[in-house]
Amino acid sequence: MTSQSPPRRRRRRQPSTAKPQPPTVTTIHSLGDDLLREIFLRLPSLPSLVRAALTCRGFLAAVRSSPAFRRRFRALHQPPLLGFFFESIGEESPDSFRVVASCHKSRVRASVFSSDTREWQILPWSETAPAQPSGKKHWLLSGTQVNGNLYWAHAEHAYIVVMDTATRQFSCIDLLEHLKGQGYLYNLGGTKDGKLCIVSVAGFTLYTWFRRVDASGAEEWMLHNVIPLEGEILQATEIPEDELCEHGLQVFAFLDGIVFMSIYGEDILPSWFLSFCLETRKLEKLFKRTFDHIVYPYTWGGLPF
Repeated sequence: MTSQSPPRRRRRRQPSTAKPQPPTVTTIHSLGDDLLREIFLRLPSLPSLVRAALTCRGFLAAVRSSPAFRRRFRALHQPPLLGFFFESIGEESPDSFRVVASCHKSRVRASVFSSDTREWQILPWSETAPAQPSGKKHWLLSGTQVNGNLYWAHAEHAYIVVMDTATRQFSCIDLLEHLKGQGYLYNLGGTKDGKLCIVSVAGFTLYTWFRRVDASGAEEWMLHNVIPLEGEILQATEIPEDELCEHGLQVFAFLDGIVFMSIYGEDILPSWFLSFCLETRKLEKLFKRTFDHIVYPYTWGGLPF
């Protein structure tokens, strides 16, 4: 008989003594500037971007080093409204300072102040605007700036005086005939992308007008949108519906696609102040205050670094 060999014993594998490699940890400081800027674009507002950028030097450098990013951020985020300047009739602060385009006699002229030279330059009288009765004062309404031009609508006639700030030359364009002498019902301004626009109100409906070329090749104002606001105003202000007929809506400013309005009435003080974004169609209730005379909204449009 053949003898069987004893079974071989299996050797046990010794446990590895090598230590496992720790997982790679990615922190926000490991992200590149391009990725950081894509994250920053999703922040809700300009103040939130400022707070984030001032968190550390790396974040600040990412924002500072890219003018293209800052342009994209401004294009995607509306400048926040900081407040309003109220100018009351008969009150003038000795410390106030204004840059004014002044109108005298029967013609128009402008005075330009340069912050570099700290000097005024008085431009010659313009013959472009139609002649006015001698001694007539304040025949142009408050001006507005859109895409490098200044615009003043006539207080009583259907035309607008335009000044090109680059050439400092004056010209005139027409105003919608039904808005003639109705300065409290409309305002000239610019959209978010810099297009000249008129916003007007009739009752509690908002109208927008753009200047376009017609079939004959001439420029004219064309109706763009009709936006009913009565329901939103009732909801925002909680004015009883049966009392709304005692109120009126007026436009007092139009800035970067935002229409600023107030609700008024003969025996209604103070007034509601509202804003309406043409892009988002969002109406916001701002505050309630006495409407003294002239109101100027001001916004925060740039970064402090």
